[in-house]
Amino acid sequence: MERPQGALPEDPSAPSPEPPRQPEATGSFRLGENLVEPSLNRITAGGRQRHLEPRHMEVLLALVRADGKVLSRDELAAAAWPGRWVEDNTLSHSVSRLRQVLGDDARDPRWIETIPKRGYRLRVPVQPAAGTSPLELVERPAPRWRAWVAAALGGMLLAVGFFLLLPGPPPEVSITPSPKPITSLPGRELDPALDPPGRRLAFVARAEDTGSLELFIQDVEAPEPRRLTSTSGHETSPAWSSDGRSLAFVRRDSEGCSVHVLDLESRREHRRASCQGAAQVDWSPRDDTLVVSTGTLASGYRLELLGPAGEVRRVLTELPPETQTGDRFPRFSPSGATVAFVREVSAGVSDLWQVPISGGPAERLTHDRTNVNGLAWTPDGAALITVSARRDGVLGLWAVPVG
Repeated sequence: MERPQGALPEDPSAPSPEPPRQPEATGSFRLGENLVEPSLNRITAGGRQRHLEPRHMEVLLALVRADGKVLSRDELAAAAWPGRWVEDNTLSHSVSRLRQVLGDDARDPRWIETIPKRGYRLRVPVQPAAGTSPLELVERPAPRWRAWVAAALGGMLLAVGFFLLLPGPPPEVSITPSPKPITSLPGRELDPALDPPGRRLAFVARAEDTGSLELFIQDVEAPEPRRLTSTSGHETSPAWSSDGRSLAFVRRDSEGCSVHVLDLESRREHRRASCQGAAQVDWSPRDDTLVVSTGTLASGYRLELLGPAGEVRRVLTELPPETQTGDRFPRFSPSGATVAFVREVSAGVSDLWQVPISGGPAERLTHDRTNVNGLAWTPDGAALITVSARRDGVLGLWAVPVG
């Protein structure tokens, strides 16, 4: 969460304090004539039942937990899309959908009020539904984004080191990492990417002066990051070149979406290609080829290979008819021969796939149909380390054998 201005960075060697706790609404409740049933992702009014996507319901529950206090867009995004950068129009769409289902009006709100330049709040308290137990407020840990980034990275590195000692493909096991904070900027830190030797971390954070998501780089053992960009747009999805001298990234600004490459020594950048939506990029370990996940929420996302001049060398994936979100989190294998990715059929329903860069059908690697928030290869290419809720619905780090 946000660190107060003037506060000192956290000491990575000091014990982590207990995270603040926030109430979580459980059970059914009413907003006026609307009966809200979170467990069913359903709202009923006037005898008509309307179903919500799980993330829309999470936005509503976050407002309920805030109990009338204003929540920023970042706080709402953190509740519904944990660990992901969310476009402003995605959150706006979610709030608009809630208003539509609740019968609310943004110009004369009954339930959800927009506070200009601050966020949103619920105007009235909720009431327990008739015939149910009183609405409970259960304490749960609030998100700790610095610890989450550190836990994900630490767990992945731990898994990589462990599985390199095993003969043959690794078994499918869960990992319990011991998190150590690496970064300490205020707010959320997203899209972590380690350089090939594992000594430097590139990541994205919201800059206080521009209010935009900017690129930062930090030595893993150093206390302070170095800022790489300063623009009015948003930079996301950093990816290292194989020699560690350059970073590819995605920029979204008033001119649209574009893929850029930044030379770290000269600090010169050039525009590689156009893209769409909340694009994501990765860099081949064997040449100057990039893979980009590009598209929109309306059309879905697909994977494309980009050459050195930004030309589309090949469209790697096309979306099946039943897929809504599409193909995300592309990652080249260590050999550069295949690309692993997450195919999200709908909100919270995803699996791991891979596709050869030479062309051909994609191969499905898991059949979990669960929430997946990221992935990385082990150095030998024998397994994928993934952040997902594979078994019990709780996010964790998993090793998935490949091949």
